[in-house]
Amino acid sequence: MNRTLLTPATAVFLLASVCNQHGASLLVGEMEFIEFGPAEFVTGCPTNVPNEWKADVTLYPAKPERVGRFWFGKYPVTVKEYCNFLNAVGYKPSYTANRRLFYLIEERHGEFAPKKGKESYAIGG
Repeated sequence: MNRTLLTPATAVFLLASVCNQHGASLLVGEMEFIEFGPAEFVTGCPTNVPNEWKADVTLYPAKPERVGRFWFGKYPVTVKEYCNFLNAVGYKPSYTANRRLFYLIEERHGEFAPKKGKESYAIGG
């Protein structure tokens, strides 16, 4: 199986995108989504930085970016919700790419489940 890094934040974004494209409500299970965008922002390193950061200005110059409309979860994704997502789509996260995640989840009988007492912890992106 070819494994791709899929962070919890990316998973929620993809789920919201699929719901939006198919005209489904953006209240998915217990997850509520909020619409954002379009938006403009600046990525990269600003020019007014301390001397020790000047290399970053050269490597990552500030530039304007635009994003269209997108949906974002109103509340943090819990470990339980993320395990439900993993099991629903059949995604198997890589231990080496997601070591922190495996402090919160474990695989039981071929499915992912929150470790005891971690069900309501928020998943970080």
